[in-house]
Amino acid sequence: TDTLSPLSLSFAATFEGTASAPQTVTLTNSGGAPLTAIQVQGSGDFTVVNGCNYTLQANSACTLTVTYTPHADGPETGTITVTDIQRTQTVALSGTGIAPPTDTLSAASMTFPATVVGHTAPAQTLTMTNSGDVALTGISLQAQGAGFTATDTCGTSLAAHSRCTITVMYAPQTAGNSTGQLDVVDATRTQAVPLSGYAEAPADDNLSPLSLSFAAQAVGSVSAAQILTLSNNVTNTLTGISIQSSSGEFPITTTCGATLTPGAACTISVSFAPLGTGAQAAVITVTDASRTQTIPVTGTGMLGGIALAPAALNFGASGVQIATAAQTVVLANGGTNTLSLMSVAVTGPFTESTNCGLTLGAGTSCNLQVIFMPTQPGAVSGTLTVVTANAGTLQVALSGTGIDFSLSPQSSTTATVASGATAVYQLLLTPVNGSTGTASLACANLPLDVSCTFQPATASLTAPGLIAVSVNTAASSSASASVQVQRAGWGGDSAWWILPGLGSLLALGLARRRGQRFLRQAGIAQWMGLALLLVALVSAQGCGVGGGVLSGGSATPNPLPVAGNAPSGTYTFTATASAGGLTKSVTLTLVVQ
Repeated sequence: TDTLSPLSLSFAATFEGTASAPQTVTLTNSGGAPLTAIQVQGSGDFTVVNGCNYTLQANSACTLTVTYTPHADGPETGTITVTDIQRTQTVALSGTGIAPPTDTLSAASMTFPATVVGHTAPAQTLTMTNSGDVALTGISLQAQGAGFTATDTCGTSLAAHSRCTITVMYAPQTAGNSTGQLDVVDATRTQAVPLSGYAEAPADDNLSPLSLSFAAQAVGSVSAAQILTLSNNVTNTLTGISIQSSSGEFPITTTCGATLTPGAACTISVSFAPLGTGAQAAVITVTDASRTQTIPVTGTGMLGGIALAPAALNFGASGVQIATAAQTVVLANGGTNTLSLMSVAVTGPFTESTNCGLTLGAGTSCNLQVIFMPTQPGAVSGTLTVVTANAGTLQVALSGTGIDFSLSPQSSTTATVASGATAVYQLLLTPVNGSTGTASLACANLPLDVSCTFQPATASLTAPGLIAVSVNTAASSSASASVQVQRAGWGGDSAWWILPGLGSLLALGLARRRGQRFLRQAGIAQWMGLALLLVALVSAQGCGVGGGVLSGGSATPNPLPVAGNAPSGTYTFTATASAGGLTKSVTLTLVVQ
């Protein structure tokens, strides 16, 4: 014999380029003669180590060892083909490759502008991106070097296809050059980001910070203010103070007067109010009796009235490798100028398509369609990013959950019952880790007068669970009613009364054709035929629905047999579980005796 077991292998999600734990298939010869001409061949990213020789002795077995080493992310299948002198058999193989986590930083180094001792430079940020299919774990951050500190939104774990922000501050306490290092540690490696800055000693009339930079701002609007601080560090009153902005696009307000008492400080609030699109720059000039200081300020004007909505899309649960229906994001230009588009991109297991061109006229809009197709179970996130030349960068947060599960029998797939009895099958639904929600349950291709119910009515996708499928072979009352046959009055016994009447009328027709000498006899036949027809009609009305009149003149109906329980026979049907566009089924057999 050549018994091969099991006939399928399923491998857990495995990182690209990494070999899975091995699984085995056994070929058994339980016969009394050697099994010869054994050949084994694998396919796909599945490697088979053949422990079988060309000949397998009687009453012995050999083992095939299989490993899975994916070279790309996503599910894939393969086969092991085992050929011997008797036949060819195949073992179905399946597995899912996943991309390992990444820890990509947006900047390799950070340099801070000159900052007065005792003051804080404008904060700088960098992002860490995990473009892998699993979470990045073991995250910790530490800033080293005098005056450098860091905060972050990363926590200890960064979800697949997501990013977090690291913010670094520089607040020097001594004058001169400052150097430091930001250590970013995770389960994969440690990265070091060099930090540098320069600290100036306080002057008699100290002004800090020494530069200002504004984020992109809509034309015609005013940004939140940023603050410059003027300090008097001497024992004499600072006089002759005047403050001026070189551009009306950077308006200022101040608490500073013409003089500043010893040890005191005042503030200068600078805003950004662009009049046009593109990069804008100006200088804030602060003059006092001792000297004149200039602070460079920059910002970028962008079109106003530009909207990308909604701000977030949640696709809910979808089966692995099952594409969801598209959801729509609208890019609207509510301004008076043309919007210039540069690029549209998505991150994570999402795809986009758009009817937006390179420009979007004032008062118009266009659509972007986004589809979610998860590559593995679990919650994932992504970002839709629209980059424009004159309205900055617009983003929409994307999220969804991938699900996967298996449905397998836990009892015999064949049940034998008497007609009218109930058969019970046991199934096991096993979700893949990370799945969520519930699966709906149903039976398909059931025979007439057979129904099925499930306990529980729906199956959870958060943990494995048993499902009882009860198949009832007793006909329901509605099913019986639907197949009853009703006989109108013209059917059944009353039909026999009509035949003599019809025969008499036919005889009348023949008589007329043969001549006058038969007319008298034909007239008598005609009256007899009409009388017989009348009797038949009365009988039909008396019978009504359900048949003819019984002998003896009774009007009791004589109905045809109604439908009963499921007839004897062997029936095949399927039990299915469905969720997120994914359907798994088990074929069951019902034998009714």
